[in-house]
Amino acid sequence: MVELLSEIETNMSAIESFSFNTSGTISFGTGGADVELPIISGGTIYNNISRSFFEVYFLGIPIIKSETYQSGSQLYSKSGPDDRWIESEKAGPGHISPVFWDEGAASMFDLTYKHVSGDSEFDVEGIFFLVTDDEVQSEITKLIELSFGSTEAILHDDKMESSAVLGISEDDHHLKILKATVGIEKGGKVLSQITGLPQLSSVGPVTIDLKIIFDKFGNVGPLGTDPNT
Repeated sequence: MVELLSEIETNMSAIESFSFNTSGTISFGTGGADVELPIISGGTIYNNISRSFFEVYFLGIPIIKSETYQSGSQLYSKSGPDDRWIESEKAGPGHISPVFWDEGAASMFDLTYKHVSGDSEFDVEGIFFLVTDDEVQSEITKLIELSFGSTEAILHDDKMESSAVLGISEDDHHLKILKATVGIEKGGKVLSQITGLPQLSSVGPVTIDLKIIFDKFGNVGPLGTDPNT
């Protein structure tokens, strides 16, 4: 298993371009009702340039909308009535940087996994699944934080559970599917930070469930160094 994970990590680090699509939910209870906020995100990476979007909905209305463009170390975000890209100090939520496999996702391949026969949520031929088989709190919470565009530790509750599932292509051992789940007993503070809504800080348990599908390895068209040209 260690050799397999090392091979997968090497394969993903060597990819110069790919696309990704993320779906998921943020679930919590408030005022006696169960609330589920859908997450939609996606983007493309080409060499040292990446572009992404991120949206969170409540009752069909987007409460978070973000777009990020990264050229090398320079970040841009959409702003203003003319919807132009302007320089930004940090990436928006849902952004995957060009060095994602070497930095943000590298710790995933150091975990202990076991084979599972399949995952009922995905009906994909030619994919085998690995599920985490040990305590993975720090690695998965870091991945979730990066997925929400945070470089700081926002998931720091002592009472939380986390898990990850990797979907690996049988023919070339590339990571095609990544599922990460974190359940936080006192998740109000985290929820308010993610949504920017301080009134949600009193919420109790929160579950964040993300599913990322990676595709078009080596087949993404070029992105320009200046997003406005």
